[in-house]
Amino acid sequence: MDNNRTVILTAVITFIIGIVFGYNLNGGSKEKKTDVTQLLTQARTGIEQLEKENRDLKADLERVKKDKTRKEDSVMKDQLTKAQLDNEALTKEVSSLKAQLNKTETKLKSEGEFKVVTEQMKSRISELEKENQDLRQVIDQISSLTKQQELTAPEQPQ
Repeated sequence: MDNNRTVILTAVITFIIGIVFGYNLNGGSKEKKTDVTQLLTQARTGIEQLEKENRDLKADLERVKKDKTRKEDSVMKDQLTKAQLDNEALTKEVSSLKAQLNKTETKLKSEGEFKVVTEQMKSRISELEKENQDLRQVIDQISSLTKQQELTAPEQPQ
């Protein structure tokens, strides 16, 4: 009977120790579970807020890129328009000077000053033609850049 009692007493003590340890491991610290749950909730909220801020920043970046591209396109188109207007004005001036040269040639043919005036007019015409050619090159460059930007830039609603 002593053996039975020892076995039963050992089983009861082991059972009680198991209950105490089990309680401490699983249910004894409910505050820790609450803290972990609260920490997970806070972490989830923080992650969601960071994701939202990231999306907002990406949208802002895209908007800024589009605005910058539109401004650059607008400036280049304005420059192209101005250069075309300057080219037209110079072309008209060259035509006017050629007409004036022809009139002056006719008047001065009989006079000795014809060569001097003709050389002056031809010099001025060649200067204007060079300036006109330079402007055409600028117009071609601006047109080329504008076309490149229109081809490389994504479609933008206007």
